[in-house]
Amino acid sequence: MSKGRIEAKVLWGPAEGFRFPGAQTGVDYILQKYIGGGGFGGVFRADRVVDDRAVEVAVKLVLLDPSDPRDMTRKLNELQAVAGLRHPHIVSSPAHGGGFVSLEPLKGRPLCQFLELELADHDLTEGIDAARADLRTLAVHLCRGLAFLHDRPQPVVHRDLKPENVLWFAAEQRWKLEHFPFNRGHSRQQRSSSGSRPV
Repeated sequence: MSKGRIEAKVLWGPAEGFRFPGAQTGVDYILQKYIGGGGFGGVFRADRVVDDRAVEVAVKLVLLDPSDPRDMTRKLNELQAVAGLRHPHIVSSPAHGGGFVSLEPLKGRPLCQFLELELADHDLTEGIDAARADLRTLAVHLCRGLAFLHDRPQPVVHRDLKPENVLWFAAEQRWKLEHFPFNRGHSRQQRSSSGSRPV
């Protein structure tokens, strides 16, 4: 395990087992197991609890800096934009699956933004052998997801395309792009006038 991953595990590990309320009344989340991430964000296998019934989901947490209102506004806008994306090859989030939480188990009780995501079976790093056996499917699925992002009226440019953000969903037999830090590109009208498009 790399030094960066060890440091991230040390940072986020204490949050395992933490329970907090969701954005909807009657919905709680319990962070069960840290899956991965870095110094600014972490992803957990979690339970979404409604009326004492639990469903396994993924929860992504992003650290916020309350002293920087512009950064908080930007991250909130990005969360809202990402949560609204719907495509077969983009990891989806429920309409009311995001909000804010103060993580009490972590040092300093940092304020975080959270987003519920559908839970994948594994990422490309764990499924590389299967992917090699069918590279065409992997390429087609990724290209479809990227084309969807690029062809939106307000294009979205993926800034962190790597094996850890390419997830496999066995029930659907699909690869999907995970949520990500992103740049908003030029509008379609601006792209037409400049002759360029995001890649």
